[in-house]
Amino acid sequence: MRVLIKYHNNIQIAILLDTPEYQFYITVKLDHNTNQDILMSGIVEWARVKEENMTKLSKSKKKIIEKSEELGIKYEAKYKACGPCTFLAIVDALRWGGLEIMDQDIEDRFFSGTCVLTAGVAMTGDGTCGAVASSAMAIASALSIPRERPIENSLRSACASVRNTILEKYYQEYRSILCKDVQRKFFGRAWDLARDDMSHEFLKITRGCTILQTAKWTTEIILNEFEKGNVNITPIA
Repeated sequence: MRVLIKYHNNIQIAILLDTPEYQFYITVKLDHNTNQDILMSGIVEWARVKEENMTKLSKSKKKIIEKSEELGIKYEAKYKACGPCTFLAIVDALRWGGLEIMDQDIEDRFFSGTCVLTAGVAMTGDGTCGAVASSAMAIASALSIPRERPIENSLRSACASVRNTILEKYYQEYRSILCKDVQRKFFGRAWDLARDDMSHEFLKITRGCTILQTAKWTTEIILNEFEKGNVNITPIA
């Protein structure tokens, strides 16, 4: 483990905790009354405890991301719905790799909710892509917004994380997060998936739609947050 410290204008320092598995920064503001010897000692102790608490994943980051794609293919073949397929692929790939962002019972309870997010909410095509909505749920679950105290700061932080990661990727790739817009960009046209005939037609050519890519993107996003120490869930053995 290395702890690297860089001063800025004698009023704050940036601290890098660098280990073979993890690397992240914190910034500490100083004032004229700060005892720097005590501060440095505290920083080193903080870094030691932080490293001890960061249990290693059981699989490599690359393999976990690949697993999410594999599970996306499996679940798309079984459920034919972007909401639950994306959500399950992310959560189950992370669990397979050693990081459980929710237990199996909670995941099973979420299943119904993610189902009706499919195809722009209830298959209307008018709302947010089900893969996007369910991936946002997975990211928020990993970041864990506490119910028992005021949520403004943690809410704003989690929303920024979603905006700056999965939503940004969709805006870059599809110019939108809306289901019909994504369909047009991905397939060249959009379907009214509330109609049985159009839904059947769509499912014949879907090729996973955006499920596979979104599952991979989101799994990587959550693993990145874990490496930064932002995922407050204890990894499983």
